[in-house]
Amino acid sequence: MTKLERHGLWIIATQDCDLVRLDGDNNLSKVELRPVFERTVAAPWGVKSRLLRLRDMLHLESSSCRVMISARALNSFAAYRHTTLSSGRLKALKRWLGLRYDRPAVPQALEALAKSISEALKAGAEEMADRVHDVLIQFDTASVPPTYSLFAIVEATSDVEAIRRWLAGCVRNVPSILGGAIRLEAATKDRATIRLLEDSYSASVSDVTWGGQEPSGAV
Repeated sequence: MTKLERHGLWIIATQDCDLVRLDGDNNLSKVELRPVFERTVAAPWGVKSRLLRLRDMLHLESSSCRVMISARALNSFAAYRHTTLSSGRLKALKRWLGLRYDRPAVPQALEALAKSISEALKAGAEEMADRVHDVLIQFDTASVPPTYSLFAIVEATSDVEAIRRWLAGCVRNVPSILGGAIRLEAATKDRATIRLLEDSYSASVSDVTWGGQEPSGAV
């Protein structure tokens, strides 16, 4: 978070992978800042709300303005910069930005694997377009190459087994050199927990992160 005079408190909302690619002296307005509010409101912790609590009563509002500045300008505020978010709340922030603005913040080291998974799902999505609400990905980087789990959110309980088989068929097209699937699950929306949403990346990739079209079945 960065303290500035006009608003008082701002947070950097640009993805890590995009920040890494910026030179510190870059003068283009590529870094997004969002105002942080401190009010006594019932701001939920969840990723589905228009409000996201960061800590205590500090929160973001989805309808607030977005300010774009350069990396050079950001560096000029270095003396006022503070890292005050726990790892859990930082993860929740990234999920919130991804789900609300179609900007899944996938770590750069996992981009190739995530893109391959998305393309595999897209290739087989047409037959399941009316039965799959979303596909979520969880990564485990403890091994090399990493492993991953897929969770399909389906419309009806009767679809669960068929969707699992569909996932199994899709992942056969993901090169094992990039990563291996260790778990393939499907469940209806009423069985999907907030923890699952917060700990997963959406397979609906965006032009901002990777380019190309998102899977037509994972909407």
